[in-house]
Amino acid sequence: MDTVVLTGITAKGYHGVFDHERRDGQPFAVDVVLHLDLQPAGTSDDLARTAHYGELAELVHGIIGGKPFA
Repeated sequence: MDTVVLTGITAKGYHGVFDHERRDGQPFAVDVVLHLDLQPAGTSDDLARTAHYGELAELVHGIIGGKPFA
């Protein structure tokens, strides 16, 4: 099992318990640890069989800045 670590993904989010947190937003910093098997990508040299760090970071950034969780 391989590990991909992305640290310090930051964005303004509108999540929180209090009304002002959901109204005004606040900065969030997120670290992501992804566990996956990269052996197929390594043996085939096929980038489609691995994780795209940039796309993962954009996805996390979008979740942070997206709609608040209930």
